[in-house]
Amino acid sequence: MYLLKVFWAIPLVVLLFAVSFIVGFLPALILRVLGAKKLSDEIVKFHGAFISDVALVFFGCKVHIQGDLQGLKKLTSSGQRVCLVANHTSMLDIPIVLGSLCVPCGFITKQTFKFFPVFNVICYAMRCVFIDRKNTKRGVQAIKAGVENIKKGHTMLIFPEGHRSKTGEINPFLRGAFRLASMSEAAIVPIVIKGARRALEDKKHPFSGSECYVQIGELYETKGLDRFQMSEVIDKVEYYIQSEYHAMKGDV
Repeated sequence: MYLLKVFWAIPLVVLLFAVSFIVGFLPALILRVLGAKKLSDEIVKFHGAFISDVALVFFGCKVHIQGDLQGLKKLTSSGQRVCLVANHTSMLDIPIVLGSLCVPCGFITKQTFKFFPVFNVICYAMRCVFIDRKNTKRGVQAIKAGVENIKKGHTMLIFPEGHRSKTGEINPFLRGAFRLASMSEAAIVPIVIKGARRALEDKKHPFSGSECYVQIGELYETKGLDRFQMSEVIDKVEYYIQSEYHAMKGDV
């Protein structure tokens, strides 16, 4: 039903999405195959941020950022191993990271999206990983693919709740989601997002705006940690995101 509330913006977003695909993501993927990886990554970064910002503007989502944004950009552009961990309450969460934070990253997405024309090419260009949660073997392979991305210096984004929360409340974290960070020994940066649902899923009026708040946390190192130490880090990250989420102003 929420799509009906924002129907006026959907054709415009789809049009710009198609343009970015034709002049951006598809050429970027071809350039990567040809070996021009740096140029490919720059094109993907630009078009990922562009289409994300456009979507946020059309849906009336004004984003307020707290924390060390410049430090995050410097960290993710340095080639270091980084894994972003965020709560997931809205389909706008990814555009917020790619657009407002302007942090290029791949993410774990459903296996079914692999068969969506255009969208699957964009995901490949962004170094996303398709995961089949019903198939353990393929799930492990997907995690390994994400680990290899991180080891090569490409930031990955995970939503440890497993699924998008439809209530606005943060669901308990699945500890297995953190294997991406532990296996790659990546630094974890918590990202807290609040208010994005008001711009899309819980939108009451098609032309109404909404305020979204993002908190960038301090990083947690995972290199050299044993299983018990890693478990403590997971607990700290989950506690941080839960506590900051409820302390932040704004509606869910």
